[in-house]
Amino acid sequence: TTANLDNLRNYSATLNLPLTYRKLLTGYAGVTVFYNEYQSQYLGSTYRAGRTAATFYGQANLLLPQNIKLEASGYYQTAGVNGLINFRGFGALNLGLQKTLWQDRATLRLGVNDVLFSNKQRGTVRYQDLDVAFRSYGESRQVRLSLSWKLGNQQLKAARKRSTGLEEERGRVKTDKE
Repeated sequence: TTANLDNLRNYSATLNLPLTYRKLLTGYAGVTVFYNEYQSQYLGSTYRAGRTAATFYGQANLLLPQNIKLEASGYYQTAGVNGLINFRGFGALNLGLQKTLWQDRATLRLGVNDVLFSNKQRGTVRYQDLDVAFRSYGESRQVRLSLSWKLGNQQLKAARKRSTGLEEERGRVKTDKE
């Protein structure tokens, strides 16, 4: 059965950083550090557990030769405590490639999620008569290949955008004079 613990104290701090190097590399990285402390009357005695943990995350987009784009993203969660559960570290690394074709009318994408197959949650519960170890993971490693195509007359769409922009600009000039 499930039960609520009486008290949780949580303190956290987050730092986010942009990643930029000319036009070749863009993205971000960050870390969230947190402390969880539980205190509760549970199963006839006082349960008390606390631990500092961190989550590291990031995404980077790199422009390769021949206008190929590479994207890498991922995260890593260090070991920590969540209620009665002491969990081990886990994370995932995702990679993707993208290439535009036929005068930017089509886009070919290849993506791989959880390249290292490391998004596996494992942990223990050790309290009074409870002595449990667990592992939990699903089909996190996936490969996707897609091709998308822009339909319609691209020159006509560009002309419509230009004419709409001119009309908006004319409207602003009128209202400024009034």
